[in-house]
Amino acid sequence: VIQEQRLTSMEEALRTVPGITFSAGEGGQQGDSPIIRGFPARGDIFRDGIRDPGWYTRDLFSVDRVEVYKGPSAFAFGRGSTGGAINSVSKLPTGATYVEGVATGTSSGGYRFELDASGKKDNVSARIGAMYQDVPTPDRNPVGAKRWGVAPSVKVDFTPQTKVYFSYVYQGEESV
Repeated sequence: VIQEQRLTSMEEALRTVPGITFSAGEGGQQGDSPIIRGFPARGDIFRDGIRDPGWYTRDLFSVDRVEVYKGPSAFAFGRGSTGGAINSVSKLPTGATYVEGVATGTSSGGYRFELDASGKKDNVSARIGAMYQDVPTPDRNPVGAKRWGVAPSVKVDFTPQTKVYFSYVYQGEESV
């Protein structure tokens, strides 16, 4: 669904899942504020199984898939609310070699560029994702969002059973 609909943020992706709604910034909160089955899930957002407590809008440029667990999130993560948990899984090296780019534009003059490149040499695979967007909100000057990010990752195969991954994600944003 993420690829078919060109969804770019966690909120857009989660709006396709029944039982999830979003608060509208009540209480001065910003960023992703999902509500699963009526329970706030702000503290139940994970990245690769590790809690992501950030107060920011999560972009999907570096995400392979989004997993939603409904029910008490403590069953899988050892803690959490009654509603459920959300886990985003990072794009990691697969050993394939490719360069893929996507450019999109909006009628209001906004644009977005994404890059996903991967390669392999001997026992080392690498992948990098990058993104830049500048999207104004139509008829609401100066409301808009500039967002950028980079996500490099490296996999080293020592033996068929022993692999080491190194990954990093940086995302920045200027928005009103």
